[in-house]
Amino acid sequence: MENKEYIDEMQNQIKSTKEQMSRNVEMATKRGDDLNQLDQRTHNLQESANVFTGNATKIKRKMWLEHKKTQAIIGIVVAAFILLVIIVIVVNTTNKNE
Repeated sequence: MENKEYIDEMQNQIKSTKEQMSRNVEMATKRGDDLNQLDQRTHNLQESANVFTGNATKIKRKMWLEHKKTQAIIGIVVAAFILLVIIVIVVNTTNKNE
């Protein structure tokens, strides 16, 4: 009987070990799937970040150009105003001298 009990105990341990190994394999497979999903999400996030950076750079350049255009228009208006004031002063002094 000892032999039979020993064999039964060993078979139970083997069965328990197989079940544990099966659970471990399932967990490893799930972990691998989770890692693959995480890797895909990371890749998608990186692509989105690259697109965002590209768009931000384009917008920054566009805004810089708009700012420079506005400065140029303001400069032209100020120069025209100064020129107009100078012309008025010259015309008035010329008329007074005549």
